[in-house]
Amino acid sequence: MADLLNDTGALRFGMALAGRERPLAGQGALGSSLSQPGRVLCTVALEYLDQSDGQFWPFIRVPVVWMPPNALESLLDGISTLVRGESAGFSWQPGEQAPMGLQIGSEGAPAGGLQIELGLDLGAFLAEVAGSPRRPGGELALFRFLTTQAAMVRFGDLLRTEREEMQTA
Repeated sequence: MADLLNDTGALRFGMALAGRERPLAGQGALGSSLSQPGRVLCTVALEYLDQSDGQFWPFIRVPVVWMPPNALESLLDGISTLVRGESAGFSWQPGEQAPMGLQIGSEGAPAGGLQIELGLDLGAFLAEVAGSPRRPGGELALFRFLTTQAAMVRFGDLLRTEREEMQTA
C-alpha cells in the first residue's frame, strides 16, 4: 500500500493497487498488454494511528475504486510536477464516476508543506450494501490535512513501485 502520512504522523491516506482488469477468454484485446492496459482496481482509506497498539486503523475505507488506464499515470505526473516545484498544486480524480478525488497544493500549508484535500463519495458503496439510491455527491465525506514534501515524494515512490509490481505480475 502506498501511504501518505500527515505532518504529525497520526493520520494517513492509503491507496493500494489490487490489480488490472484483464479480458475474458475469447474477448478483445482490452487489457491484454501493458501498452494497452485495462482499468486498475484499487482501494483507498483514511486511517488514524492508535497510540495504544502502534497500528493504523481505518476511519473510512472505500473498498472498490476502478481507475481508467491513464488515471494512475496522471496522478504520478501530478505528484512529480508538484515535488519538482513546477506547480503549486493539482486536482485529481480517477475518472468521472470515481468515488474519490484529491486536491494537493502548497496554498494554505506552512512553508515547505502541502495541504491535502480528500473527497470520498460513499454513494456507490451505500447503494450496493444498503440498497440506497445512488446520488453522486449526496454522501460525500471531505477531509483536509497537512503533509510534508518528503512524505509526498515517498507516496509517489510507493505508488510507482506498486505500479511496477502490478505490471510484472
